[in-house]
Amino acid sequence: MDGDEQLNFFRFPTLVAPIKCTVFPLVQNYEYEEVARKIAKSLPAVGISYKIDITGTSIGKRYARTDELGVSFAITDEDVCGIYISASDSGSEQLTSDLRCFQDVTAHNTG
Repeated sequence: MDGDEQLNFFRFPTLVAPIKCTVFPLVQNYEYEEVARKIAKSLPAVGISYKIDITGTSIGKRYARTDELGVSFAITDEDVCGIYISASDSGSEQLTSDLRCFQDVTAHNTG
């Protein structure tokens, strides 16, 4: 980033954020995009509003868009079996999880 650029983003408390989570694949690839879609479809069942981004722009730009929208968390599928969850505006709170574990948690909370 050049010294002239300035990062702008909203910061909402998670409870009032209109979009709680963004979901995107690490790379533009059909398999990764399908994993992102599966993750996104599971979120409303546990009360999480989301925005999916499979535009193919760089990962940094997708994270920046997440921050600009005031989204609390980002879920990135790093491969077809693993996901990475991070607090959007800080990057300090991170969790790497197996996709199957994530699916089990969301399934458990819907039933």
